[in-house]
Amino acid sequence: MAAMKPGVATPVCFSHFKYGQPLAVDASPFPNWTGIVADGEPHVLDFHEFLVVSSGRADVVLEDRRVRITGPTVLFTPPRTIRRVIVDDPLDLQLVVFSDRALRGSAWTSALTSTPAGTIRVMDAAHVQQLGGIARSMSAELREPRTDSGLMLDALLSQFLITLNRARRVDHPVTPALVERFERALEANFRRHHDVGSYADALGVTADHLSSMVRAHHGVSAKAIIDRCVYAEASRLLAGTRLPIHAIAEAIGFDEPAHFTRFVIRISGHSPSRLRQSRK
Repeated sequence: MAAMKPGVATPVCFSHFKYGQPLAVDASPFPNWTGIVADGEPHVLDFHEFLVVSSGRADVVLEDRRVRITGPTVLFTPPRTIRRVIVDDPLDLQLVVFSDRALRGSAWTSALTSTPAGTIRVMDAAHVQQLGGIARSMSAELREPRTDSGLMLDALLSQFLITLNRARRVDHPVTPALVERFERALEANFRRHHDVGSYADALGVTADHLSSMVRAHHGVSAKAIIDRCVYAEASRLLAGTRLPIHAIAEAIGFDEPAHFTRFVIRISGHSPSRLRQSRK
């Protein structure tokens, strides 16, 4: 992972060649993670991140919502979410991060897209311990990576996500019907419509009402979720195809390649060509 310093939030980018080969999953204990971004400084990730917190306390601000984390718990931060972390006590924490490339062809893509940023309630501390053990297995694999480490890390990531899914408490609120309709409309239309107003009109509600419902359920704005879908598709096409950048821009609904370039830079901190090069 590497950090740069623009104006408001520091982009923290996934480094696929950190271990000398194109791996899409990374994991480490907290002491190895600190120092990437100064404590309390706003930053934005271009990858999915789970913090498996066994003990300790911290405040995390996700977009404009403050979340208090107290171990044992799990915190999820999806890509393109602006956050700040203020650590109160020393954290016993395992970090699991992965890029969109790790989800290619996976059933987890849509599940993670609809998972709200914030703490994920699990049944008990034993499950957090189990998740931490899987994260430590990832770290051990990365200490001496081999030619088949990518396959091993993919398998461990699947084990991690399945374990987390089975350990989640079932008392979370049911997704409101309007939010479900928005998600279905988004899945079908994000390559053509990037504005909240288009979805609100199609659903027969105001943009403000749709945004407030989505934020109440997901913890981030409807626009953030739209951008997340568009960017995920842009990343997939840049990394997995040889389509020229202007063709990718057109395929996902941008009138001008320059508008697409500005969008990618705003989300990732990189131009499309630089992003494509980093993910080869």
